[in-house]
Amino acid sequence: MKPRAAVDFEVGERLGEAVIPRCDDTPNDGDDPGPPDSTVAYAIKGLHPDIAITVDQASDDILFVAVDSRGELPPEVKRLINRS
Repeated sequence: MKPRAAVDFEVGERLGEAVIPRCDDTPNDGDDPGPPDSTVAYAIKGLHPDIAITVDQASDDILFVAVDSRGELPPEVKRLINRS
């Protein structure tokens, strides 16, 4: 499956508060990334929140997904991507 930059999805119900850790792409550099940013998490219609969610600050084409230990997308996410 080719990576996609945009996937159409419909935002579902509000799930509650969430945090987004700040980037620390250079660990051990002595630069503290600071506290995480607060946001609100939402379900994605047609997907269980254990599989994928979206957040307030995400643009319409960002989908946060859970990837299993084999590094594969869940089948529900593959179907969502194929529909776009």
